[in-house]
Amino acid sequence: MQTIPPLSNIASSLYQFQRTAQWVAPASNPAYSESHQNLLKRFPLLNKIYHHGFRIGFELLTAGAIRKDGWQRKMVTKACRKNLEQVTDLALREKLTPDYQPMCKRLIMSSEYYQAIQKPNVELVTDKIVRIEPKGVVTEAGRLIELDVIALATGFYPGVDKQLPQMEGVNGMTIQQAWQDSVDAYRSLAVPQFPNFFMLLGPNCPVGNFSVISVAETQVDYILQFINQHIKGTFKAMSPKQDVTDQLNAEMKAAARNTIWTTGCNSWYLDKNGDPISWPWSGRQYRKHLKELRLDEYVDESSEPNATQPTPSEEPATAH
Repeated sequence: MQTIPPLSNIASSLYQFQRTAQWVAPASNPAYSESHQNLLKRFPLLNKIYHHGFRIGFELLTAGAIRKDGWQRKMVTKACRKNLEQVTDLALREKLTPDYQPMCKRLIMSSEYYQAIQKPNVELVTDKIVRIEPKGVVTEAGRLIELDVIALATGFYPGVDKQLPQMEGVNGMTIQQAWQDSVDAYRSLAVPQFPNFFMLLGPNCPVGNFSVISVAETQVDYILQFINQHIKGTFKAMSPKQDVTDQLNAEMKAAARNTIWTTGCNSWYLDKNGDPISWPWSGRQYRKHLKELRLDEYVDESSEPNATQPTPSEEPATAH
């Protein structure tokens, strides 16, 4: 949906094929004046206050809206519905109105989409796509829409279970086998019986709730604590205890059952069992969750012969 505004400015005819309507929250993207930029450069403390003030406000609003049906959720809903009112054609507005609550699926952030979708050269198509032919797209109603270019914006696979290289833990089990029934991790970073292995943005981390950059920085700080202890010779190889991991994940899943993600929609926030996979609490709680390395929650695996390494047939995972 966020590709529609810029494409509408260059295409003679633009068709958006919509499978599911999405809630769109207004999101301004103002240009900062040169004087504003110079002010922040001159006073770094002001820059920090500006940044953290925005982050705290965003996290308070988001965490509250996710957790309970209070004023934060009502504020988000009101903002989304008010944004939708830009669409003056009632039939088009109905097609663009989701049948679930805002934030049940991930919000689309745009202050330009509803203006773009109403342009005379833009059409919203809600008929199911049956096939693609040399001339264009054929819908379920039998309509052939002739196209020169097709821009695929059909989503992405958010899970980490199929993105990791082939690895074996201390018992010879691969990471994919360990996650066959449920994709769980210790504090979203490590996996029992996979010593000295850590990942960023793993299971149950707040990738859809808060800033990905902030979350990754918090995780890196935690992992560096582990690495520093390893360098000091405190241990050779350690992995999180299974019982501790199970307890932490049980607490998260129990808390997540009362969140906005379980109010009646199908989204990537849910795993194959219908359980939310994202962090159900605040950003402040997540930072507290990873503030301190708790070696008592790990088990020494140094006596095991197998190390957690990618097999020769797989290339190491890279960050994008």
